[in-house]
Amino acid sequence: MKKSALLIIGGGPAGYVAALRAAQLGARPLLVEAAELGGTCLNRGCIPTKSLVESTGLLRRMAGAGEHGIKVGRVSVDLGAMVGRKDRVTRALREALGVLLPDRGVEIVAGRAVFTGPREVAVRTGGGAGEIPGEEATGRAGEGRGKDAALGTDEERISFEQAIICTGSVPWTPPIPGLDLPGVIGSDEALSPSEIPESLAVIGGGAMGCEFASIYRNLGSRVTLIELLPALVPTEDAELGEALRFYLEAAGVRVLTGARVERVEASGGGLAVHLATESGRETVQVARVLAAVGRRPNTASLNLAVAGVATGRRGEILVDAAMRTNVPGLFAAGDVTGGILLAHVGFEQGVVAAENAMGGASRFSPGIVPRCVYTEPEVAAVGLTEAAAVAEGYEVAVGRFPFANSGRAMAMGAPEGFVKVVAEAGSGQLLGVHIIGPHATELVAEAALALHHGTSIEDVARLIHAHPTLSEAFKEAVLDARGEAIHK
Repeated sequence: MKKSALLIIGGGPAGYVAALRAAQLGARPLLVEAAELGGTCLNRGCIPTKSLVESTGLLRRMAGAGEHGIKVGRVSVDLGAMVGRKDRVTRALREALGVLLPDRGVEIVAGRAVFTGPREVAVRTGGGAGEIPGEEATGRAGEGRGKDAALGTDEERISFEQAIICTGSVPWTPPIPGLDLPGVIGSDEALSPSEIPESLAVIGGGAMGCEFASIYRNLGSRVTLIELLPALVPTEDAELGEALRFYLEAAGVRVLTGARVERVEASGGGLAVHLATESGRETVQVARVLAAVGRRPNTASLNLAVAGVATGRRGEILVDAAMRTNVPGLFAAGDVTGGILLAHVGFEQGVVAAENAMGGASRFSPGIVPRCVYTEPEVAAVGLTEAAAVAEGYEVAVGRFPFANSGRAMAMGAPEGFVKVVAEAGSGQLLGVHIIGPHATELVAEAALALHHGTSIEDVARLIHAHPTLSEAFKEAVLDARGEAIHK
């Protein structure tokens, strides 16, 4: 039996960062990964999606090159080359992790860990290792593995002193009749298309659904985006959802909000999506349907009951701010805890868990987490929405600044969108920043830093921003909250 002082289960964003941080603090972690290093984010999520966002965005910009006085010939898409580039980017980053982790002293074991007791796991390898939708296990031969008749697969037993569970999340499919039909795809298939569908219905108007709607519209598909709630990106500030809808529709995406999918049926060589809307019932006829609704914690096959680990209603592992479970010595981090399902949250939670496993006293604060949507234009936010601030009892001051008044945005040919700030009216303390526009996902970092340090609008207003830059829009929005915007 192999022994480890610190076992980390899962090599996604939370897991590999936890391993690297623990190694920095003197540990020699043992990392068990069932599929590919980097997890969903690197292999089937963040990175491949953004690769396609960049490729299809370049396609759109080339179509508008004439506005810059640049003449181009007929632009066409080599879909195989585009997907191939996405795969190369993903592979390069995954291979880099495969070098970095051992170089830092992290031992990697390929297989799926299943708890057999509070301080022991069986790492299942071979053909029976992978049983989670969207996850493909990697088998590896090695010493100490035998055939367990009850388990029906090869295994290696590992005992540990402490463990960090970082098994991430898996796609969740709503119970809608017809989502198992041919032609209904998930995000994995959407990332590696063999052809561009003539028409596509995207179910889900959150970050993932909006991103895929933008990607496929740029590729030339006729896209219908369907959201059950009254607005796109419904957890964000209402003005962001309204603006994103406007820009997606201007780009040719049909957006249906407040629309419930009742069923999907095969129809005329394609698919019929039957909807219940506020105005009645409607049927959308498309070639393909993409289900982009959500994800759930990946805990089903861990056998957590044997370890005594408490879980919530959706299978999420319950943790405190130190990322501790109810079992001493057992921690969890990332999507598996069921909080904010973002890779950068997993990064930070992995650091907190590793530091506490090594005797530290770190805490994770979920209040200052940037939230990003990589559409065109991009959407990013941090802190409280205006509605949430009012609900919490704040008297708010709100400032806005349009990118159409930004010299840099106009020079870029990207005047769409705005920056909105929400502050406490009395003290001027920043409460939230909401951006839709060019490079919003980069601009939000300054806002996050300001909120992290409890900065006031006075502090931002006095900070000199370089000109011409997009970041000036943040300062101008802050000034506008005091009625003092210079360029508005």
